[in-house]
Amino acid sequence: AIPKEMLPVGRKPVLEHVIEELRNCNIEQVLMVISPRKDMIKTYFGDGQRWGIKIDYVVQPVMAGLGDAILQGQSWVGSDSFVVAFGDCLIESAKAMALQRVIDTYHSYGPSAVCLTEEVDDESVSKYGIIDPVALRSQNDFKLLIHEVKRIVEKPTIVDAPSRLAVSARWALHPEIFQALGDCPKSSGKELGLTEGIQTLLRSSKRVMAVQLSKDERR
Repeated sequence: AIPKEMLPVGRKPVLEHVIEELRNCNIEQVLMVISPRKDMIKTYFGDGQRWGIKIDYVVQPVMAGLGDAILQGQSWVGSDSFVVAFGDCLIESAKAMALQRVIDTYHSYGPSAVCLTEEVDDESVSKYGIIDPVALRSQNDFKLLIHEVKRIVEKPTIVDAPSRLAVSARWALHPEIFQALGDCPKSSGKELGLTEGIQTLLRSSKRVMAVQLSKDERR
């Protein structure tokens, strides 16, 4: 079976578009977290030289959630801040400006985490993590909203959703997320999500922010 990340969009697989998005944000090194059955990805991308970016790989032995996948990269990341980009999800944004705004917000405000968000319709809120925004700020350079995040509710009902702003597949994270994920309770057979680590940061009074996609951008 072809991994979702390698399904074609235009003449390129999804993941190739993501790699180009990262390169357009001046990211020079990428770690791909892959499952044992996704050798096709490693064969296709190799060391990344073809795309002008350095690519390393780590195998996630068991598909145990996004939080667990991020933990696989702890030794590779070390003490650096880093970006997380879902390999099976495209962001339509001219010149990768959506991800660049996430990175710029991280550097400008110094939070522990910044996520990209998209406003979704009522019928879609139950499919995503939905942020609970507590304040809005105008980002003058882009005239877009930046949100302070109080909490993230995973796949809520329409009634329980704190907003219509869904987390959208891109993050900028401080390395303290590794400790936060490590502190999450372990349940047998249950996957570890990134949201659990973010909630741990919020309970520790760490700052989490979100950057909203503009009307001409979409996940």
